[in-house]
Amino acid sequence: MPTMRPNVLLRDRFALSAAGGQADFALLTRDALRRQLSATQRAGEAARHMVAGFAELDVHPDVPDGVRAL
Repeated sequence: MPTMRPNVLLRDRFALSAAGGQADFALLTRDALRRQLSATQRAGEAARHMVAGFAELDVHPDVPDGVRAL
């Protein structure tokens, strides 16, 4: 299985934005994971489980200030 690279998600997000569209980060991430895991029988379930784990992660300490600066 090829390694999933974060730049693929960024590329997809930038492409959607440039085309005037929007998509939910979780939706894009689940779709990318499903493609990467397509050889497995439970790719959809695994992708949902992995994305759900993001909600349990703490925010990196410099993120709130960085977002406010935008």
